[in-house]
Amino acid sequence: MSGFAAGVFFARRRREASASYVLAGSVLYVAGIAVTFAYHIPKNDDLALVDPNSAGAAPAWNDYQTPWTVWNHVRTVAFLAAAILFAVALVKYRRPGATSKTTRPVGELAGAAELSGSGVSR
Repeated sequence: MSGFAAGVFFARRRREASASYVLAGSVLYVAGIAVTFAYHIPKNDDLALVDPNSAGAAPAWNDYQTPWTVWNHVRTVAFLAAAILFAVALVKYRRPGATSKTTRPVGELAGAAELSGSGVSR
């Protein structure tokens, strides 16, 4: 769902300085979720089936621990990078000079020069 929302945001605001950061952050966020569902949940479920008091518990843990930790680091870096990219996007979106000429930050009024000759009184 977040990937879809990011796609809609990117399509509607692709000319804004923040759009590419939102898109990249969304890709990394979805990648982190994919690692969780494709790797971590099945591995956790497999480990939950092992009896901790059995003779095979120690070898099962040793086979589980190292690759799980590696993929957990991948997932952590993906989520951290996504959070950083979203923060950069927010800063770029809020900066007055960061928007295109056709949009402005919410609440910013049009200047007198933009209104002159438009028939709109200020």
